[in-house]
Amino acid sequence: PADARLIEAIDLQVNESALTGESIPSKKKIDEMPKGTSLPDRDNMVYAGTTVVHGLGMAVIISVGKNTEIGKIAELVKSAKEEKTPLQIKLQNFSRLLGVLFAFICIFIVVIGLIQKREFLEMVETGVAVGVASIPEGLTIAVTFILALGMQQILKEKALTRKLVAAETLGSTTVICTDKTGTLTEGKMHVAHIVVGKKEFEVKSPGSRQDSKEAKLVSLALQTAMMCNDAIVENPEDELREWKIIGSPTESALLSAAIQSGLRKEELLKKEPLIDELPFDSEKKYMISLNSKDKKNYILYEKGAAERILEKTKKYYHLGGIHTLDEKGKKSLLKTYENLTSRGLRVIGLATKEFKNKKTFEKGKVNWDEIDTDLTFVGFIAIKDPLRPEARETIDICRRAGIRPIMITGDHKLTAKAIAVEVGMNVKSENIYTGEDLEKIDDKELEKLVSKIDIYARVSPHHKLRIVKALQARGEVVAMTGDGINDSPALKAADIGISLGTGTDVAKETSDIILLDDNFATIVSAVKQGRIIFNNIRKVITYLISDSFSEMIVITGSIILNTPLAVLPAQILWINIVNDAFPNFALAFEKGDGSVMRQKPIPKKEPLLNKEMKLIIFFVGITRDILVFSIFLFFFKNDLEINYLRTLIFTILGVDSLMYVFSIKNLNK
Repeated sequence: PADARLIEAIDLQVNESALTGESIPSKKKIDEMPKGTSLPDRDNMVYAGTTVVHGLGMAVIISVGKNTEIGKIAELVKSAKEEKTPLQIKLQNFSRLLGVLFAFICIFIVVIGLIQKREFLEMVETGVAVGVASIPEGLTIAVTFILALGMQQILKEKALTRKLVAAETLGSTTVICTDKTGTLTEGKMHVAHIVVGKKEFEVKSPGSRQDSKEAKLVSLALQTAMMCNDAIVENPEDELREWKIIGSPTESALLSAAIQSGLRKEELLKKEPLIDELPFDSEKKYMISLNSKDKKNYILYEKGAAERILEKTKKYYHLGGIHTLDEKGKKSLLKTYENLTSRGLRVIGLATKEFKNKKTFEKGKVNWDEIDTDLTFVGFIAIKDPLRPEARETIDICRRAGIRPIMITGDHKLTAKAIAVEVGMNVKSENIYTGEDLEKIDDKELEKLVSKIDIYARVSPHHKLRIVKALQARGEVVAMTGDGINDSPALKAADIGISLGTGTDVAKETSDIILLDDNFATIVSAVKQGRIIFNNIRKVITYLISDSFSEMIVITGSIILNTPLAVLPAQILWINIVNDAFPNFALAFEKGDGSVMRQKPIPKKEPLLNKEMKLIIFFVGITRDILVFSIFLFFFKNDLEINYLRTLIFTILGVDSLMYVFSIKNLNK
């Protein structure tokens, strides 16, 4: 495998989706490219890991091994470091806090005991007892259980979580960097618009038509696209809905639209047998099919680049008839063509020519230059990769949830902008950057600009990695979607890497979550579940710390007032591990409420215990503790036997914790 510079190319087309993420084959040529041309636009190069789908070429090898583009991607993946998730950082900091608290309490208790002239060993044991009371032993089990349960819930939404902590990280996501093809769109080209004469029809359903005259013209346009077509139906013997079309994305889309309108190529060829055809090539930019209507009457079908087709036309179909096409008419049609392309559509021009000829045409002996003149323009067919039905609503949900969507694509700038507008992203031209633009700025400058850029077009793998790192440098929690080898460095570096189920094995291996249905809406459903997971973890922590705080104060109070311990260490462990277990699991099953996706993402630097939680733990906890300890003191002064008294306090603490869980259940209200 090697990268090579083309020195000869004959109608050469290469599928470079492994490097660019775009499934439409790249048409190759030998022309010199300007310095700094982005990878998707280097039409004079062929790369290791890509496949030739059409034509022939000859090239000079310029790099092998790790110096190839795909080798560079492997090096980027190796060098990309996986950062700790926000939850891991917060739990780590929280654990340190508990450790410091444990050490402080133990020392404090020993010092108090020595001041009271108690035995050192007794005070060490008591200090450990208070330390045990201060540490929520069930927290680790509870957090693990919540994350595992969250993974199961996310799987029901058709997303497979490969790493346990990834489930929660989704809830903290502030930016989603999404690919266009196959994620926001369906990943398959379809006929979107048909222009015949001077009228445009939007194809919303198979076989959609207007009046009878227009219907005939639309049918003629689709018939022309079918007769000039290299795509084939692989299994014509099966039912129509199960037909599989083999061919390039453009050819397949045209053939599919014609079939859905009721046309069948085999029936057309029976009426108009094929004599010869001129295949499409990148220089001519058109394809011709010559068919016989009878012994002396012929019809020529032609499709290709709109401007090349219009050069050869003298007439055009309009209102059911044929009219002369003058220069003014051509300019009007070219304006229609430019309008369609500005909307990100791929536009095909169509023309026919019916003529008589005394000579009999033979395959391989047709003088194409002689007959390919004075064409009658039929119209345009515009194709696109259509937006997923739920994409617009999903983007809107993201915005309401405080998540910023960014489109990163290997496609062209205009196409990316058209999809962004269609999906509801209000994007200005100055907020669109290409791979070439990124090459002109350094990482520091990118960090300043990254908050304003909404679309990145024609980008290379290392550009995606730079974008992710720039966003992270600004404190964003970044989710990155991808399906190809080219996405793997950015997937690994992102806080949460999301690969598509139909993606490459490399992308899946470097990702944290796999979308089993390749749907952007699934990411938002998983984000919702991630937020529920984090909220449930907070509820469990608040509940357990409150309980531990109560036990700690009761025991510390006993020591300070020089009374027997209100509860024994064994009783504390029972409350922490056994009694608190059932409320823990109950909180883990909380399903959240409708407001979870109307809240802003949890800031990356926000501590695990927020102000509300601290208020509940300390203010409410102290109030409860004073009441419990007052009961202990009252009965102790009234000479109630200490074992009975400890049983009473043990029971009160246990029942109190079970009742307390109901207030924690509605922590956000």
